[in-house]
Amino acid sequence: MSTITRDIAGFATTSDGTEEGFLIANGAFNPIMYPGASSTQALGVNNSDEVVGVYTMGTGDNAQMFGFTLTNRRSPGATNTTQVFQTVNDPNGQGTTTVNGVSSCGNIVGFYVDGAGNTNGMLGIAGTPAMAHDAAAISHKKHKKHRKPKKPSGRC
Repeated sequence: MSTITRDIAGFATTSDGTEEGFLIANGAFNPIMYPGASSTQALGVNNSDEVVGVYTMGTGDNAQMFGFTLTNRRSPGATNTTQVFQTVNDPNGQGTTTVNGVSSCGNIVGFYVDGAGNTNGMLGIAGTPAMAHDAAAISHKKHKKHRKPKKPSGRC
């Protein structure tokens, strides 16, 4: 029988008023704060403990929001892990990108606000050459009516 872990990603306001993300994995609390950010919100986690969310740089009228992915990596022979962040900044919504979901394959979903003030959804496909070089390479999908959905294969 396999064991299902119930990891939790979220955020809380600290005593100094800063929003700080966290991951509770295997019962251990792990704080998440994007380096140099004024706030960090963890919004999703997959079964590989890859965390996604949004961080803010600056405050007030100068604040900008960027999506992120976070993976914990361990070097061969090392006993500790290193947090590795990757920024997601949709080119159509510079400074307004949020990532709020990640699949077990590493595909990400979220949204951004364009220059006209419209909120647009986005989908980032893991493993594509563009995603490997630039996390902002987002695939924008338009809804097609009356199309039968494909059955999931269970594989990435």
